[in-house]
Amino acid sequence: MAPSLVPPSTTTAMDTTSLKLEKDSLPIPTSSSTSKSPVKRQGFFQSLVKGPGFLGLYVHPVLLFFLVAFLLYGQRSSIATYLHSSTGYLSVTAPLPPSSISWGPCPDRPANETRFSCATVEVPLDYSKGYAGGSAYVALSKYSSVEKGIKKRGTVFVNPGGPGGSGYGYTFRAGPSFGVILNGQYDIVGFDPRGIALTSPQMRCFKTMREESIYLASLPKGIEPLGEEEQYRRGVAQEDARNLLMAERCEREAGAGAGRHMGTGTVVRDIELLSTIIEGKDAPINFAGWSYGTVVAEYLIGIFPDRIGHVVADGVCDPLNWVENPQHEWGRSDYYDSEKTYEAFLSSCADAGPERCPLSTSESNTVESMAKEVDDLLDRLLEYPLIVREEGSVGGFLTPNDVKSWMFGQLYRPTGWTDFASGLRETLGGNGTRIYKAGKVTIELDEKKPGSTSFANPGVECSDSPSYPSNLTSKEIVDMIVEENLWEVKHTSRHFAGLGATTCPRWTSMREPERFKGPFNATLSNDILIIGNTADPITSIKHARLLNKIQPQSRLIHHDGFGHCSTAMASLCTTKAIRAYFLDNVLPENELLCKPDVQLFPGSSNTTASILSAEDRELLEAVETLGSVLAENGFRGRGKRF
Repeated sequence: MAPSLVPPSTTTAMDTTSLKLEKDSLPIPTSSSTSKSPVKRQGFFQSLVKGPGFLGLYVHPVLLFFLVAFLLYGQRSSIATYLHSSTGYLSVTAPLPPSSISWGPCPDRPANETRFSCATVEVPLDYSKGYAGGSAYVALSKYSSVEKGIKKRGTVFVNPGGPGGSGYGYTFRAGPSFGVILNGQYDIVGFDPRGIALTSPQMRCFKTMREESIYLASLPKGIEPLGEEEQYRRGVAQEDARNLLMAERCEREAGAGAGRHMGTGTVVRDIELLSTIIEGKDAPINFAGWSYGTVVAEYLIGIFPDRIGHVVADGVCDPLNWVENPQHEWGRSDYYDSEKTYEAFLSSCADAGPERCPLSTSESNTVESMAKEVDDLLDRLLEYPLIVREEGSVGGFLTPNDVKSWMFGQLYRPTGWTDFASGLRETLGGNGTRIYKAGKVTIELDEKKPGSTSFANPGVECSDSPSYPSNLTSKEIVDMIVEENLWEVKHTSRHFAGLGATTCPRWTSMREPERFKGPFNATLSNDILIIGNTADPITSIKHARLLNKIQPQSRLIHHDGFGHCSTAMASLCTTKAIRAYFLDNVLPENELLCKPDVQLFPGSSNTTASILSAEDRELLEAVETLGSVLAENGFRGRGKRF
């Protein structure tokens, strides 16, 4: 069923736009970008998949498929498939999209908000089969920022991250602010990716939010890698068992139709289809992605290099790690700068002193002394949890996992570091209420409220990453996860790695039939803009530099701030470079260093804002709004539990 927005348009003709996707069961082709990948440690996973017989033969019945498709569906689904012998890629043609979109009022917005409009668009569920294989319905929202009399430059598609963030909802909260940055010359279109929120079929693992919230509230405390290894191993085994049960439940409730078509390659083909509807055949595609949205940008330049207009990737995920490494090893990349960001928090607190940073109790406090206080607290909690009493309920307690998971989330948004420092100081003093409430699950009382799509994350990540052998035993999976997690704790992040067990070894039956593997260095129809922060807890600037190196038609802004994505600490330098790129197609010099215009642990007055022009103040306020919305919308994170 399509979501109850505007009725979908219909398809009337076909096109022959070719896409390159690798069949997941085929040998991995060697791309020109693969040689730039760092040497990887031989791990448990690699030892399992080595040896004869892991990859089987693939036979493709081309003639029979053509005949059946033609006879049964005619013009509705003229699909051409062939195997490219030199690369092992499956090339499929995509149907021509509907000629127009029936935009209408948004059902959950006031009628007088005329700049917002909504629609659904029917797209092929599986692009390799066309509409003959069923349909999906993509939910769209549009913010028209262009004033009357001003010529529209085009449409910018946006993805706020996740995987799992709703682009449909993002437009309502962030569209006007992004419109300011683009000087009111583009329409902004958000969409819900496959399986997520209002796009159907939905990855809904519980029928109601009441069921879902009861399950989440019943989960035991998270695992802790700094204790005894055998105890940690038992915790991983229990979490892996829950992962298996939840993967089975998600397939049962949502169906394979949702789970097998959530990969980023399919999302990118949806964008190409939508752009063709809105802007016309072969029109350049404009896109802005943050966090996981940068993966969408990377796939976009890899699959449709000749359709690239203006593309911005902010808070970049490592493209090679995403497509080449098994998902349980992604923490090596994800946590690369987590400790660096935590140290930036402590250093900024020490600089601010006790007058502005609540964690600092005296002028003599140093980064080392505050770090030791926190580590001593975590050590104590490992033995004796901190009791939290709550009026009207039994209360609860805090473990090291509770505190570290909360700390990791706080690193994303430096403008909230005063509250971060307050929470740590309170907990050090024996009051863990703030952290306890932040992690507490509230039971939904409305029995009719449908369940969410918050379990969509593995549907994307497990489809995009290499598959696991289907015959792995529970012992092999647990050994593999424990070995990797403890390696990451030792070599990557001792505070934030190892707090969860990956779901992907159990997410085996709901995967895309095809998987894109690059390369990402194709010749583009226009240059792209990449942005990386000095210290980002989940997307290191190292990844931005890697993408910049792989793709010669790119420029990199080194945003000299902390937190996740450049919007975490607003900068006029960064924002004006983005505006110049979209409005004048002018790119900055590579590795342009942009300083934020934000004071961490601010005092009673803001001297920066008082000396800015009205236009610059408006720009900064727009970026600050984007940062707040993105922080709430489903940034990419690690250790999300089932």
